[in-house]
Order: sequence, then C-alpha cells, then structure tokens
Amino acid sequence: MLNKPQDFIYHLSNLFDALSQVKNQSVIRHYTKMISLLTSKKVNPIYIIPIASIDFNPVVELFFSWLLDEKTLVASKVHCMQTLANLNLRFKWIGTELLQTIDYLEPKESIAFFARAKVIKKTLLKQSQNA
Repeated sequence: MLNKPQDFIYHLSNLFDALSQVKNQSVIRHYTKMISLLTSKKVNPIYIIPIASIDFNPVVELFFSWLLDEKTLVASKVHCMQTLANLNLRFKWIGTELLQTIDYLEPKESIAFFARAKVIKKTLLKQSQNA
C-alpha cells in the first residue's frame, strides 16, 4: 500500500467490500490501519480520487461498533479512532460522537488507548474551533 500504491489502488474496492466480513482480531488490526492511512490528510495523492468516491457510511458505523466492542484489540481501536477523526472533515457529526465515545471508553481502556485518545481529542477540538 505504501511501497507500491500504483499496484494497491486496484484492490481498494476489495478492501472496503471485505471489511464488514472480517472477524479475526489480528486481521481487523491491519484493515483498520490501512483505512486509517487512506483517510489521513497525508495520504499518497494517487489515492485521493478513488477514496473520494467511496461510501464511508458503512465504515463509520462499523468502526464505531468495533471501538465499543470489548473484544476489539487496543491497536484496532486506536486505528478506528484515528480513521473516524480523519473522517470528521467529511462528516461533521463524527467529532461530537467520537468525543463522547472516547470519554466513555477512557476509564476502561489501556494507556495506549488513552495516549492516542488525548491526541485525537485535541485534534477534534481544534477542528471544531476552526469550523
């Protein structure tokens, strides 16, 4: 994905189509990481147009459910949080929902979760002030 984006770009639809069917926690971690990178503002320009045509509504719903699922690995939750924060620019309502979800989860989660949550909360608050 990062080393040969010209090859990976043809598999984007497969990535998003298979996302809802993934059940293995180790695989979920990799999928969430890839989607986090694809939604980042620092994404390789080759992905910008194909990503713009993707319907992210199912992704948002799935990532919120994984974020709340106790069985989801912390690394996956962190990537879900980051992806949702990245998508806040596309869906303005995500910021409020994500902040509430983070506040709900912080007492229950690990230090790794807390550290990323702190950064994401700061980013979301900054985005809301600039809007």
